[in-house]
Amino acid sequence: MSTNSYVQVREENGKWWFTKDKECFISMGINHVDPNLMLASYNKKNSLKKYGADFCDEGSGTCNVHSLGFRNWFEEVITDLQEWKFNTFGIHTEVPYSIIPSNFYFVVPIRLLPIEEYSKEEKHEKWIDIFSKDIEGIWEQKVKEKVESYRDSYNLLGYSLVDIPEWEHEKEGNGRTRAERISKMLHGSIATSSTFHPWVQQLQKGKGGNTGKLKWIEVLKKNYSSPKEAAEVYQHAATNWEELANKENWASLSNQKTERDNALMMEMIAERYYECAYRLIKKHDPRHLVLGDKLNGNKPIPSYLFSSLRKYVDVLCVQWYGTFEEQSKNLNEIYKRIGKPVLLGDSSFACIQPQQYHSKGVLMSAQKDVGPAYYQYLKQLLSLPYVVGWHHCGYVEGWVGQHLAIDPFSAIQCGFKNPFGVPHIDTVKWVTSANSQVFSWHASSYFQKGEQIWEHMFLYKIQYRM
Repeated sequence: MSTNSYVQVREENGKWWFTKDKECFISMGINHVDPNLMLASYNKKNSLKKYGADFCDEGSGTCNVHSLGFRNWFEEVITDLQEWKFNTFGIHTEVPYSIIPSNFYFVVPIRLLPIEEYSKEEKHEKWIDIFSKDIEGIWEQKVKEKVESYRDSYNLLGYSLVDIPEWEHEKEGNGRTRAERISKMLHGSIATSSTFHPWVQQLQKGKGGNTGKLKWIEVLKKNYSSPKEAAEVYQHAATNWEELANKENWASLSNQKTERDNALMMEMIAERYYECAYRLIKKHDPRHLVLGDKLNGNKPIPSYLFSSLRKYVDVLCVQWYGTFEEQSKNLNEIYKRIGKPVLLGDSSFACIQPQQYHSKGVLMSAQKDVGPAYYQYLKQLLSLPYVVGWHHCGYVEGWVGQHLAIDPFSAIQCGFKNPFGVPHIDTVKWVTSANSQVFSWHASSYFQKGEQIWEHMFLYKIQYRM
């Protein structure tokens, strides 16, 4: 089968689309399709009765994905997604990709580094010397192992990298409740820290001959006319570059010069990270798209990423909990700087349920307001010519008492169904209506007066592979 059988992106008459078999489509996705949300202390008994006693592996307490109970549950998932007009399993999917039907798309994450904002790894594990010659071999093995199973998949939407990586750093806050910390990460714009990014700090501490340390000295050589000038800015005594390279303690100063140095060093780190990841993925699978990191749009995307994103992603993936009014100006600016189609990879509208202490979504005052907000947002979002999809954060709600090792936010998960599998009927009516119109909404500005015949033919092409 030709390359056209694999998912690509195309700009046509000023509008971006995902394409397959020469047909245009919008990716409407669901994240957090996870059977383990059905096995919390409050709903496990109900789930075993509904799907089968083998649904849970009693040894681990997690779902047995090889069981008849799991198959029963997954058939329900597919029925729901088809009825609600979704066509994609998003980045956060906790089912084997091999069982996803061919009429649904899916995303495969390739986590090369543990640099998520919520990652608990130690600094030396997160902020590695990315310029080391050993890194490429380690990453290539990871990439090769990951893509081997999917490079021939016609319904693979693309490969992602890290979930909300910590490209913009903030010092750990004090005195916040857990709900406040989560809310600030998911919903609020966090001010940039005045100190160096921890990745830069880690490389500054390296020995003089380390590749990362030599890159830091390269930054200083570009920004200062002499080693003496650079040394004075950082309160060091040094007369040559070699002496500076051997310095392991660098003051975390905040001024125009040090911020310039930090930005250039981070630009070089981003270039190394994105270029290497993109090249290795394309080496082992040249036919599929690279979506890059799922960036956190609730923080300003640092300008030092733009150059790398322009060159080394096929689609820009952004998680952004916000209304269209909050997003549109910045999205337009990002598109102007990067020029790549945008996938809104994770967000939602929700209200806090009585059994939750908080919720992930953009918060509504009542459940009855969630559906209309979804409808209005999606219609507005698809007026932007570069938007190619939206992946909704949540299928089933998580309540207090839910603890998933892979998901630190499972107890505040929002969704279209409660943990007992009962849908919010009014909400899904709005969702289904909106999802049924995504193609025409995105295409509508194509057509000028006198093009009604072409419009009629175009709009009735297959919108979903269902």
